[in-house]
Amino acid sequence: MYRWTRFVFSLVSFLLFACGSGPAPLDAAIADAGTDALVIPDAGGDPLAIACVAPVHGDMVLGSAGDPIHFVAALGDPAAITSVRIEGEAVTPDAFGLVSRDLVAREGIQSVEVAITLEDGTERTELCSFAVAPRYADASEPLDGTVLVQLGDEAIRGEGGTSPDATSLSDVVRTAASTSVAARGIAIGLPAGPQTPPSCEPECSSAYVTRITYTGSRIVGDAMLSSTTGDGGRIVINGVVPRIELDVAIDAMVAFEVPVSGTGTVSIVDVMVYAELEITEVGGELALVTVRSDLLGGGVTASLTGIADEMNRLEAEFATEQEVERGDALSIRAELAGGLADAVSTLLDEVVGGATPEGPSTRVLPAIASGASAPIEIETVVRASEVSPELLVLRVATRYDAPGRGGGGGAPTRTSRGAPIFALASALPVETETPAAIAVSGAVLSQALHAHWLAGGLEGVVAPDMVVAPDMVVAPDMVVAPDMVVAPDMIRFTSALPVIAQLGAAGALSIATSFEATFAGPAPYGTSTTVRVAAIADARLTGTGADPTIVVDRLSELRVSVPAGASESDRRTLRSYAAILAHHVATFSTGDAMPALPFVGLVVPEAITIDGASVATGFAAGTRLSVADADVSLVGSQFVIAGDLVATTP
Repeated sequence: MYRWTRFVFSLVSFLLFACGSGPAPLDAAIADAGTDALVIPDAGGDPLAIACVAPVHGDMVLGSAGDPIHFVAALGDPAAITSVRIEGEAVTPDAFGLVSRDLVAREGIQSVEVAITLEDGTERTELCSFAVAPRYADASEPLDGTVLVQLGDEAIRGEGGTSPDATSLSDVVRTAASTSVAARGIAIGLPAGPQTPPSCEPECSSAYVTRITYTGSRIVGDAMLSSTTGDGGRIVINGVVPRIELDVAIDAMVAFEVPVSGTGTVSIVDVMVYAELEITEVGGELALVTVRSDLLGGGVTASLTGIADEMNRLEAEFATEQEVERGDALSIRAELAGGLADAVSTLLDEVVGGATPEGPSTRVLPAIASGASAPIEIETVVRASEVSPELLVLRVATRYDAPGRGGGGGAPTRTSRGAPIFALASALPVETETPAAIAVSGAVLSQALHAHWLAGGLEGVVAPDMVVAPDMVVAPDMVVAPDMVVAPDMIRFTSALPVIAQLGAAGALSIATSFEATFAGPAPYGTSTTVRVAAIADARLTGTGADPTIVVDRLSELRVSVPAGASESDRRTLRSYAAILAHHVATFSTGDAMPALPFVGLVVPEAITIDGASVATGFAAGTRLSVADADVSLVGSQFVIAGDLVATTP
């Protein structure tokens, strides 16, 4: 045990020196990344022992392509070793069993091979795999801007129809306004309690209202409202209300000095509605507020009862009409316009702020282990918007996590830096002539794959007959026919890192995976043979619709650790089956275990709450405005669908 005690002391001294004076590389140092949670095995002098020290196996290193990495490994018994190679280059262990080499980082999963040869000629290799990314997204927090919803002029103000055939935001407003939403808006615009107009002294007319109370309201006919976008980042609501009826109780002076009181109805016909809504941020989420509203034009007539003298009644009706038509701050028109605008604002606030992907927030995905599952949580939050006269753009944040992570709810306890994020995480606007488009950043792939891994999706016992592979697996320097390779009887699978997928040009994807498999079965597997595998699969997007298929074409990189004492034939078998398993992992993780891309739709609520009352919108429960009948394309570093905006119901 003396050698390892001495080794630990030497290692601590080495790390203190590496992290001490002088400029610190990225990630406190990518040069000795992973030392925060350093675990040194007590190998007891095992000459075949190889420990990944810095970065440790499964580490998540913060850095970019081209950054320097000072890689360090530890050997069990340097005295029994005749040669050591790191990535094919001979290195010399120090007196305490440490070997190191300066390497260059690459983004994604990077694997470093350490190979040793003992005095008796026995060879052994080990893989030390770690992730390298310029940024990691905490799984517990939404990542901003990963989804972009883009509505053009036709999707905003188009007139495709009312529910259930809505094709624009205007159709939503029009449908809801023709139901109780507009009526409720008028109702909340009624001033509360008796209203006393300003004094008309000293030049009062022969008839004037001294007090008026609005006791009820209703809209007669369908309100025809629509929405547009305007300058200054505002949504504009305009249209016509055929007739507004107001129930009133009035006190008035008529014939210069005769007080009268009556009740009745005031009708305002052909009312032009105008309102401006501004999108603002409240508590980290978007909200619409009314910044301007008005009711324009429209003839006013009053009909009163309770006043016996006809001339007095006619004068009181005229005075009531004048009161409703007045243009000062107490004008009922301003109050009604504000209430109606606030009602429509409440509707659009829920529609615009309710951009969500189809399906439940918790998805139960299959795990790689036979019969096991991996539940994940998906959350979307509208965080920002851009409004111009021709366009409404919503930027949506996404969160993918494993429920109960940290030991509760059945999810495994994992320490993770987060989902690796490469290049630009935010989705970019789409150049299209279609009414609507949705873009999903490639960062969402990382979030989903990371959540699946957190949920234990890459752990457990795998039955060999569940390993799916094509007739031929193409890998570097080999083409493997799965039915010609001896399969194990059992595979225990574990992965210290999530699968990492990166988008490339022309619809290409790169899928990196690193895992450890323990086999049992016929030769060369025996009772227990463990290998580490690192692979990169070249894949592409295919199929139609909003949930495309990712097809793995070939393995462009395959690295397999070699157990000590394996013959050349055994190595070929292990490497061949590792290729089959790597192909399966890449296909499974981006296929069956990958939730549909979050091409979010705008959720139209069945009812909204206006001033404490539940009001029907005219739409069925679960109605969504989403891009329909569109195929996914891969444009740059994002997935895009573009097409018509269509209302769909479950």
